[in-house]
Order: sequence, then structure tokens, then C-alpha cells
Amino acid sequence: MMSMGSGMALLLSALGIAPLMLSAVQALRWERDSLAQGQAVLLAQDLSHRLHLNANGARHYQLSWGQQPQALNCRDAPCSRGDWAQADLSQWRSYVGQVLPDGDAWVQGVDESNPSRWLMLAWSSDAGRDAGLSPNAPTRCPDGKRCQVWVLIP
Repeated sequence: MMSMGSGMALLLSALGIAPLMLSAVQALRWERDSLAQGQAVLLAQDLSHRLHLNANGARHYQLSWGQQPQALNCRDAPCSRGDWAQADLSQWRSYVGQVLPDGDAWVQGVDESNPSRWLMLAWSSDAGRDAGLSPNAPTRCPDGKRCQVWVLIP
């Protein structure tokens, strides 16, 4: 049988360890979100480079939340600028889903006369919905996700 002193020591140890465990869990959550933010920046740079290489087809780079564009094969057959944009977006959008936790993307034009594109990337996060999102964002961040916004200029 355990003595009263041993029981108290065990209880005090448990009370001391619990906050440390809570802090460790919180640190892991923030580390996961920080990694996702870094990956989002790399994905934005990737799409920016694709847009730059197909600047004449910039207006064809459009995605809605949850959309997965049809994959086109522009390596074996000639493609128009719009088809090339579709192929780029299909490949890039699949990367978003692989790299970001529950990742999603939204890409739209800034305005009709401007080839620049708004890009919003979203991922599931315990760090809070749309933390760091500008109040001037072009659309609402999906519920339960964190978003980052860029303007891509071809």
C-alpha cells in the first residue's frame, strides 16, 4: 500500500507535469501551422512562376474554393494559352492538397483590364481562422481554416 506522503508526492508531480504537457501540445500546434505557412509561400511562388511563364494566358488562371481543374496533357499535344493555364492549375492544385493540411486555393483576376491574380491559400489550423488575413481580402476564408493572400503579377 502507498503511504500518504508518496501519494501526495505523486499528485504534486502530476500537477507539475500537466502544464508542461499542455505547453508541448500547444507548441506542436503552432509548429504545424508555421510549417503550413512556409509551404503556402512556396506554393504561391510556384504559381507566380507559372503565371509569369504563361503571361499571355493569365486571365485563364482562375479557381474557386474546392475546385479541382481537369488535367490536360500539354506535353504531347499542342495547347492554347488557356489549355496551358488549365494544365498548370490542375497540377498546382493537386500539390496544394498534398502539401497543406486540408489545403484549398482560390485564384481570381484583380480586374478585367489587369492580368494580375488574387491568390488565397487555406488550410486547417488550430491557430485560428484567417489569423493574419487582411481585412481587404478579396473573398472570405473558408470556415475553420487559416488563409494567406497574395497578388500575383505576371
